[in-house]
Amino acid sequence: MWAALQARASVSSWWLSSRQWKLAFSSSSSAVGKCTLDLHEIEKVLTDVKADDVKVIPSPKYCDWADFMVLATGRSTWYVKNIAQALIYKAKQKQKGADRMMLPSVEGQAGGKWIVIDSGKVVVHALERFRHE
Repeated sequence: MWAALQARASVSSWWLSSRQWKLAFSSSSSAVGKCTLDLHEIEKVLTDVKADDVKVIPSPKYCDWADFMVLATGRSTWYVKNIAQALIYKAKQKQKGADRMMLPSVEGQAGGKWIVIDSGKVVVHALERFRHE
């Protein structure tokens, strides 16, 4: 049994080392900048959907993976889901005609009480009003 496991491990390590791995995203900052929403675009979308209590927190001193964290509240779960959908729609519109779309990462959309939208250097937290207070 032990010999079989060792043989399987050596075959899989050979297979992994012989494969050419290619990243699925572009590493150039100009390509990432065209695909993600910046702070001004996010603020405009939140103003258009009439999100409540919008707060922008600069975060470079707290974390190195985001420049800003944006907090916005909605009056109900439907409203919070609408905020997330509006941001995703704006990201799709920005990339219209692109070969490959890079959409923001979204967590919590099923529940709708607290949704986190990661749009590159800006992370948006959309919360239901009573969750925020």
